[in-house]
Amino acid sequence: MSSEQTGSKPVEVACPKCKEVQIVYLPLEQMPKCPVCNGAMIIKEVLTEGKSY
Repeated sequence: MSSEQTGSKPVEVACPKCKEVQIVYLPLEQMPKCPVCNGAMIIKEVLTEGKSY
């Protein structure tokens, strides 16, 4: 299934303490804890198909 069919969106999450970055699919996955410092990660950016600089 594609992300459009399931309603999930790829989201870049980051740890505010150590700057570790991961990509997760919300709402399919829960907000992860940082694997480095075990702190709560926050949403940095909702990812879309293309990027414009």
